[in-house]
Amino acid sequence: MKHEVIEKNVGLLALLMVFAVSIGGLTQIVPL
Repeated sequence: MKHEVIEKNVGLLALLMVFAVSIGGLTQIVPL
C-alpha cells in the first residue's frame, strides 16, 4: 500500500467520524 493512500483513508475516516458525531449530537439536542 502507498503512504498517500493510507493518509487519504485516515482523513476520510476522520471526516466520517466527525460527521457521525455531529449528527448524533444534533439528534440528541433536537428530538426528531
